[in-house]
Amino acid sequence: MNAVLEPIDTVKTADAVAMTVERIIKCLPHRYPYLLVDRIDGFEPGRWISGVKNVASYEPMLVPQGAARYPVGLVVESIGQIAIALFNLSRSDQAPPEILLGAINDVSVMRSIPMGCCLQLYAEVGKELDNGFIFSGHASINGEIVLTLGSLIAMEKPNNF
Repeated sequence: MNAVLEPIDTVKTADAVAMTVERIIKCLPHRYPYLLVDRIDGFEPGRWISGVKNVASYEPMLVPQGAARYPVGLVVESIGQIAIALFNLSRSDQAPPEILLGAINDVSVMRSIPMGCCLQLYAEVGKELDNGFIFSGHASINGEIVLTLGSLIAMEKPNNF
């Protein structure tokens, strides 16, 4: 990933930016089938981001055939990916660095996530670090929160890693 993203000065909402996969892959290292964000609806640099993951009724590389529920770990990864996108979009004056996720805390599942649904994703920065941030987030279906994430650390990958 060596593309430099254009500068971002203001809050971007769905009216101003509905980022699709073509734009998202410029700020994330993930590719199919591991890209778990289909659209970014809005964000405020360094503060929050919202997006969408359309869960297919069958995800052959990630979920066994015939599964009725989408794995919780993939929902957490989707929230992590929009958070990484926020980090990279907030640093638009330079090429996006590689980011590592770790230290997941306080994941609560309110109900199972059915295959074939549309997940609305949200992540919010709780604390900025010198080389990353700590964020929280949630996923919802039709406005009903189905999963909350208390905190997750995202940090730039060290050069010697």
